[in-house]
This record gives sequence, C-alpha cells and structure tokens, in this order.
Amino acid sequence: MSLSKTFLLATFVFLAACTTVLAQNCEELQVLPGDEHLVDHGVDSTGHWWAITQPYTSFYHLYVDGKRFGPYSEIGKPVFANDGSTWAAAATINTVVRILTPGKAISVNGTAIISLFFAPRAPVLCMVTRRDSLITFSNGTTSVQVLFPVGHYTTDPDGVHLAYVGQRGAVQAIVLDGTEGQTADRIVLAGMWSDGSPVYSMQNGPSTSVNIGTRSIVSNVQGIRSLQVNRAGTAVGFICERAGGSMFACTYSDEMVEPWFGPPCDNISQLVLHPFDALVAYYGIRNLARSVFYAAADYPAGLETGQIVFTTNGATMAYLSRDGDDYISLNGRRYRMSSKVSVGAAIAVHPTEPVLAYSTSTSIVMWDIERSGYKLGKMCDRVADAVYVRKSNAFQTTGQFNDRLYLLTCRP
Repeated sequence: MSLSKTFLLATFVFLAACTTVLAQNCEELQVLPGDEHLVDHGVDSTGHWWAITQPYTSFYHLYVDGKRFGPYSEIGKPVFANDGSTWAAAATINTVVRILTPGKAISVNGTAIISLFFAPRAPVLCMVTRRDSLITFSNGTTSVQVLFPVGHYTTDPDGVHLAYVGQRGAVQAIVLDGTEGQTADRIVLAGMWSDGSPVYSMQNGPSTSVNIGTRSIVSNVQGIRSLQVNRAGTAVGFICERAGGSMFACTYSDEMVEPWFGPPCDNISQLVLHPFDALVAYYGIRNLARSVFYAAADYPAGLETGQIVFTTNGATMAYLSRDGDDYISLNGRRYRMSSKVSVGAAIAVHPTEPVLAYSTSTSIVMWDIERSGYKLGKMCDRVADAVYVRKSNAFQTTGQFNDRLYLLTCRP
C-alpha cells in the first residue's frame, strides 16, 4: 500500500474514533473501464461529468456523460452553460479546428481557438478564434474583428453584446460590438451590466475610477483590485486603494444611490461578490487583527484562511480556517473539524443544510455538521474537486483508480 493511501486510511480511522461515521450514503459508479489512458476528468456543478483519455499516441478522446467524441490530436476541457443545457470544447484534427457540442462538431474558420465560454445566464456560446493574424470574437450571430487585444473578452448576461479592451498606441480603449468607446492609460474589463454596458476600471495618471458604461460610480482613488460583476449584471464589488495605503471594500447596484464602502483596512484579499445581491465577503487585516468581513459584520479569522465561497442560492457564506484547531465558518458561526484539512481545499456547501463536502487527494468526504458525522467515498488514486449538484441534491466528483474512472456521489 502506498504511503499516501496508508496516511488516508489512518485519517479515516482517526475520524471514526473522534466522530460518528454515518451509514454509507456515498456510492460509486464506474463510468470508464480503464482501457484508455486517463488524462483528466471532473464534474461540473450542472451535474455533467467529463473525461479526456489518450487511446493512442498523440490522439485523444473526450467523454461527456459517457458519450465519446474523437479521436482528435488536441482536445480542451469542456465548458458548460450555466443552466446545464449544453456544453462546448475545442478540438483539432490534422490542423482543422472544431468546436465540439452535444449534437455536432462545428467547423471554425480559423487555425486556433483563443477563448471559449458561455454567456453568464444564457446558453449562448461565445468564441474568440485566430486565423493567421486575424482575431475574431463571435457569439454565433454577431462577429467583430479584434485589434491588439489586452486582457479577457466578455459578454452581457444574455450573450447579445461583445466587449474587449484594445491597445491603441499609448492608451487603451473599450471596444463594444466593434465600436471604440472610452480610452485611458489602463483599462481592466470585469464584465457587463444588465443593460449591455461594460463594467471596468479606468486609470489615467495617478487616478483610477470604476465605470459602468460612461457613468463613473467611484472616482479619484489610487487603485482598484478584484473588480467583479455578478451573473445577472446587477451588482458589482471591488477593493479600493486610497492614498496613505488604506483599503476599502466597495459594492454598488442600481438600487443604491451611492456605493457602499466597508471599514478601512490595512490589507484586503480574497474578495468574493454575492451571487445575487450587492454584498461582498473578504479577508481583511485591521489594526493587526485578522477578520473575515461580510455585510456589516466581521468574524475572527485564523492564522490561515481558505477561499471564501457562497452557496448557490447565496444563503450561506463559508470558509475554512486554522487557528490551533481546524474549523469551518458558516455565516460567521464556527464549527471545529475533527481532522486537519488543507485550508486550500475547494469546499462545496449545501444551500439549505449544514452539510459540506471536499475532496482529499484520494477520496471525497462529506461532513454533516449538526450530526458530527462523516461520509467517506471510495478510495482512489486521484480525485477531482467536489461540487454540489443542485438538480440531484448531491455532492459529486470523479475518482481515478489506475485508468478506471468512477463517479463518486454523496447524498445528504
């Protein structure tokens, strides 16, 4: 038995000694038999599992929910529409570029796919392709030629409008549907508002502002970081840096007369915007005290704090932390964990019950906080990040044992 598996077994024995290991509600289903070398795999939060295999030297297959696509000389990871109704992946065979979808392979008039993504709340596929020196940004209905792009590409929530930042000599310009707009020394594009206006920070000299279209919501600050827009394009959150080194978290929505500013901090990081409301959670240091701030409250943070996450419905803010003991915080309430868990672990939290799941290097673990009980999945060689799948009300991941692939499911 390998050292890592021996360590995991010891961890499971420790959990059993310290807590209740609940009746097994975790199950595994073999979805690939292992006759092809397994390269990568995972589960999307919409409930679709995928895998990339290498059946021959220099050739690859893509599997999505058991359906095989290929072989291709190159295949990228699939991206999924927010509602789970469709997906897409880039593939190449004999220098011919295609976009794979559930029903067909779409030929692309280009030699490379630079970016492939769906609109935030609609199953509209957007793609950025290159043919020689010509770059094209398209949503399937509208296409624009891209000149000297800087940063990423974005679309509005419904995938109607296309925006990017282009370098124009010494300045940068917002380009919306092929038409150039605001210019500045430096522009960082975050997304688009519900009305199709781009949301971005704009720096001219020492002064930086945050704009929605041509409207400035915050101006004359020293710097802007972690600028985020929610999926509906109705709320924005970011970190303001002001002269003297102080930092403030800030949020804004059209329902607000003025932006909301949090308390001044010496440092702010890990800011996360609420999925629906103009609320942010973030890690901050204020007067040497470490805290996680959420809405109008702040909660003590440990020496190490993991990534802050919201549940899919936005009802719960959660993070892992360590300060002598390992614990998880749910909306500020601290629950001690019976075993050490890396604060860098990706956690999935149930939207209505105090239950969470995470992947170790070799299995999935589900923790029912109120019952102090753990449910443990099949031991594997490698496990992808666990996710909560709303349509099945379960936590899922994929686990690899040699080249066999298992779909691991834990139900609350």
